[in-house]
Amino acid sequence: MIGSGIVTALTAVAIICPFAYAINSQAYTWDNVKIGGGGGFVPGIIFNPTEKGLAYARTDIGGAYRLNSDDSWAPLLDFVDNARWNYWGVDALATDPITPSRLYLVCTPENGTIERLAVDPNDNAILFFGARSGHGLWKSTNFGVSWTQVTSFPSPGTYIPDPTDTTGYNNDIVGIAWVTFDESSGTSGTATPRIFVGVANAGSANIFVTNNGGTSWSTVAGQNTTYLPHKGVIAPSEQALYVSYSDGAGPVRYLMA
Repeated sequence: MIGSGIVTALTAVAIICPFAYAINSQAYTWDNVKIGGGGGFVPGIIFNPTEKGLAYARTDIGGAYRLNSDDSWAPLLDFVDNARWNYWGVDALATDPITPSRLYLVCTPENGTIERLAVDPNDNAILFFGARSGHGLWKSTNFGVSWTQVTSFPSPGTYIPDPTDTTGYNNDIVGIAWVTFDESSGTSGTATPRIFVGVANAGSANIFVTNNGGTSWSTVAGQNTTYLPHKGVIAPSEQALYVSYSDGAGPVRYLMA
C-alpha cells in the first residue's frame, strides 16, 4: 500500500485524522492454499459477518469458491461454459449478513480487489452497487431484482489507468471502488442511514458519506486526494473507518490494495 492509512470518525460530520499504533512483533507462516480452480489473481476473500466459518473467494478468471468446514473450497461457477466465458471473472461478491444463504455475484471480464457491491446489514433487501465506466452508483430495494441509479451521488469516478491504451484493458474509467455501511447508525429492519462510498478519483474528492440512506451526500473532510481509496472497512468496536490507498489501479485494471 502506498500512502498513510487514515481513520474516519463515524460522526454526523466525518472527521479524518492520521493514526499510528505500536504493533507487537509476531511470527507467521504463510503457505499456498489449494482451491481447485483456475489461475490468475484471487482479488477478494469475503467473510460473512454473522455466520462463523462462511467465507468466499473470488478470482479474476477462475470463478468463485465457498470455504467448506474441512478448509477445502467448493467451486460455485463450474457450470460456466465457453459461451459464457465472462462469468469466470467475478468483479464483486456480497454475502448477506441477515440471510447467510443468499449470495450475490457480479461477473465480468474486468475485476479488481475493490468491493463495489454491498448488502445493507439492517435491511437486507437493500443493496448498493458501484459501477465502472462512469455509470455511477446504483441501488436495489428488492434483493437485486431491479436497480435504480442513485442520481444524487456526486461522482462516478474519473481515474483511467492508461487513456492511451488501445487493447481495451486499461482505457476505461475504474469507477466506484467500494461501498461500506455503518450498521451502528441504524436499527434492524430499517435502511441504514450512514453509508461511505469510495471512488477512484485522483486529485479530487474520493470518499463520500450519506446520513440519510443515499438521498444526499457530502465529501468526507480532510481526506487524502493524492491516492486512490481501494478499500474502506469499519471497525465497530472503535467506531472508525479504515481506508487503504494506492497510487494506481494496478496492471490490467486490478486495484491492488
